[in-house]
Amino acid sequence: MKDNCANWTLPFDYHCLYILENGKEAYIGATKDALQRSKEHRRTGDVCHGYTFLRIHILTGKTFEETPAKHFETLLIRLMRADGKFLILNTKTEWQHYFRKNEFELCFDQVWLELEKIGLVRHKDFQAVLNLSQYKFSPNVPLTATQYETLTSIIHTIDSVETLPHKDGYLSRPIMVSGDPGTGKTVVATSLFYYLRTHDAYKHLKIGLVYASSTTRNEIQEVFKTVPELRKKDVISPIAVAKGNYDIVICDEAHRLRHAKNAGRYYNNTLKTMNKTLGLDDSCDELDWLLNCSKYQILFYDAKQSVCPSDITENRFAMRLQMDKRGFRPIIPGEQMRILAGNEYVPYIYDILFLRAARTKLFPKYDFRLFRSFDSMFQHMKEKERSVGLCRLCGGYA
Repeated sequence: MKDNCANWTLPFDYHCLYILENGKEAYIGATKDALQRSKEHRRTGDVCHGYTFLRIHILTGKTFEETPAKHFETLLIRLMRADGKFLILNTKTEWQHYFRKNEFELCFDQVWLELEKIGLVRHKDFQAVLNLSQYKFSPNVPLTATQYETLTSIIHTIDSVETLPHKDGYLSRPIMVSGDPGTGKTVVATSLFYYLRTHDAYKHLKIGLVYASSTTRNEIQEVFKTVPELRKKDVISPIAVAKGNYDIVICDEAHRLRHAKNAGRYYNNTLKTMNKTLGLDDSCDELDWLLNCSKYQILFYDAKQSVCPSDITENRFAMRLQMDKRGFRPIIPGEQMRILAGNEYVPYIYDILFLRAARTKLFPKYDFRLFRSFDSMFQHMKEKERSVGLCRLCGGYA
């Protein structure tokens, strides 16, 4: 660090939270002795060694004990990493649970406001950070109990090698994770990739996280840029798998994998050419590329989220996996979307979309509306966006 830390004078001799930064990189820590800890960061082998930090910001006080200090440390690492103002050098940390947690979380609101005032974060409200893809899809975000159970089931299945061919002439079985929207499949996928990338048993393998949609792929690449252990180039397209021969591929949104129908120029220039390169016939598709060019496949799938004619149909997808000499290993998350209106709301929406709704239903806790005029709906949405934010306008075949 540029300043002579031997001359520092702190008002309290208590635990403190500190932020080391140079305008680009930052390290966040909690300690009882900021002076000694700053010296330790200069030593060879320390995560901060090799970085020139210009400033240290210290948060402390008479009631700032060790456990809340570590709690704030974890919150700031995750939120500032998603905020994007700095490249956060910390590795993954665990949540802290303690008696006065709620009391200190109220204080955190004011802490974030102060950080924004002195230019350490971009967003004025940390609640806005919680809605960023960099936070929601980060492998550093704690999983729900059901998401963790799903992740554990996948890992145990991989470890058990039960998906490998069980006799000569048979093919390996993909792991198929099926779940409705809102069950957290994407955060499980990114957490699974993080586990495999950082675990001694798997980190030497060639692993890719696959997205057929370029928009989603770019979004997850931005998430990976905020996690020190991960690389943007690990988030790949299906054709990258076809060109690379991977040990493990994790394909999120597998329902968006494409086949020849309505693929247009993509079919003539890419699908057809790659099928020929791989020795496959013209009927094969991006799912075939994944199955033929990787040893293990974990597919996150929801047929109801297929939105384009070029997406592989549910029947075609099932046909590829349910071959006599392949099959698949199913894993189904038990958690559904948390809907205030109850369990009937989501099925009712699907009934409307698939022309099965026989009667109108009312949901007291939801303001559900059907519009005859598109302009009227769009104006209403804009008003909601101005007042509450997070409004979305979605179109499938429209």
